[in-house]
Amino acid sequence: MRIKTSRVDITLDDKVKLLLVIGPNGAGKTNLLEEIAFGTALLDPHMYALQVYEPDLSYIEELRTEEQKEVAKLVAEYFDDSILYVYTADEPRALLKDLTDLPVRKLGRGMSSIISLVSFIVHNRPELLLVHDFEQYSLDAVNTQKLARFILDQPFKTIISATSNYAILIEEVAAMDRDDEVMLLLMNRSAYELMTVEEALDIMDYENLTQFAMRIREAKGSEQAK
Repeated sequence: MRIKTSRVDITLDDKVKLLLVIGPNGAGKTNLLEEIAFGTALLDPHMYALQVYEPDLSYIEELRTEEQKEVAKLVAEYFDDSILYVYTADEPRALLKDLTDLPVRKLGRGMSSIISLVSFIVHNRPELLLVHDFEQYSLDAVNTQKLARFILDQPFKTIISATSNYAILIEEVAAMDRDDEVMLLLMNRSAYELMTVEEALDIMDYENLTQFAMRIREAKGSEQAK
């Protein structure tokens, strides 16, 4: 897949399922995702791209009955097997296996964020999912690890932008031995560098990737990443 925007020109191997876009605030991460979403970026092949910003429980309210069942099944399989059903009454609610019935918001911000994201995916069926500001999902280490597995198991491709909180994602990908399914794009305004998980882990031994990105002064990685 080739992605060409006003700032970036990269080509990813077909087996890459996840692209992590990392950089400081103002590096151009949001602009990159919006260019892709609004169709001003060159995508080869063209894909049905949808972007999701902060977690929003209204995504649950849009679910049809069969989609509610699918969301509950995915959440139980990948994140929390106590979830039996997700539905909307007076507000988005969850039914647990012990028959406790409670508002989704009372499951905690992290689990609420997960159910919101899974609901968006199930209802909209994107070919390319664009996730802005990963930090807003407030996931702990365990759920971040589970999210990595969930994303790589899905049929679509995903691009996630992050300023911090990416280390656990990268480490989990390496632990699953699925490095070839993930690439990283480090951005610093008009400069960028495309790298593998192995290269990122080497840097993370001595430096934060966001700080590393701030020192990038020219584009590196326009060649095809394999």
